[in-house]
Amino acid sequence: MNFETKIIFPQNQKHISIDRKNICLFPGSFNPVHFAHFEMAEILKKDYDLKTIFWINTKHPDKGIVSDSEIEKRIRPILNQDYFVMLSENYPLYLDKIKLYSGFHFLIGLDAFIKMMTETPEKSIKNICKHIKDFNVKFIIFD
Repeated sequence: MNFETKIIFPQNQKHISIDRKNICLFPGSFNPVHFAHFEMAEILKKDYDLKTIFWINTKHPDKGIVSDSEIEKRIRPILNQDYFVMLSENYPLYLDKIKLYSGFHFLIGLDAFIKMMTETPEKSIKNICKHIKDFNVKFIIFD
C-alpha cells in the first residue's frame, strides 16, 4: 500500500461527517478484532453519542509492516459491523496521533495508555500530559 491516511467505509455508508465532538478514534492492531472492541464502541455510541473509527497503522512500531492480506483480514469484521476503518502508515506512536488529530476523542485500553505514557524518549509523564492538554484530546480508557 502507498498512502498517508485512508478511511474505508462500511458497505451501507458512503460518507462520514467528521466533527471532532462526535468522533472517537480507536487505534489498535485488532489482531484479531473481538467482541470487547465492538462492545466498547457500542458503549460510546449509546452512552456518549460518539462514532468510533477503528484505526490501524500498517507499520506497527513493534511488529513491523502489516501485509495487505493481513490488513484485509483485520478490517473485514470491523466493516461487517458497520464501523469505519482508518488506515495509516506513518503515525506509529500515540503522541504522533495526538498531534495529528488535535481535539478528537481517543479510545484506548489501559495497557495502551500505560505504554503511551512511557513511549517518548523523555519518558516524562508530565511532558506527555502537557501534549494531551496542548492538543486538546480526550482519552476514554477501558480496562
